[in-house]
Amino acid sequence: VIVKHSVHKVTGEGGPDCEYVVSNLRPFTIDLQLVDISGKPAECYHNLQLRAGLYYENGLPVRAPTHDMEPLLVGDTQAMIVHGHGQLKLKMGVNALSSKLGKQRLRIKVEPANETLRRNFHML
Repeated sequence: VIVKHSVHKVTGEGGPDCEYVVSNLRPFTIDLQLVDISGKPAECYHNLQLRAGLYYENGLPVRAPTHDMEPLLVGDTQAMIVHGHGQLKLKMGVNALSSKLGKQRLRIKVEPANETLRRNFHML
């Protein structure tokens, strides 16, 4: 779960249309805590590598145009979980703008870096 984040702007805070906005000009952080099925901290996971990816609100991954070599998400896009905690320090790429991607809303998805873990433990 996300225990803390440093977004750049919040609109509609507390309402059903709450939106977190980040700029591609400044970095932001996401602090993570692994929890068990009951929501209690799960500190038994050590050396679990997580990765962050950029997705559309509908769940499809954002793909950079084939002519564009700039990454969509930069910074520390992978984090090692130590004693159940990890942190991602990210920055949106120069072309990771809703205005350049059909005005679609974007999401950061955090998942295991290991493909086998992603496939077998989709709840991580």
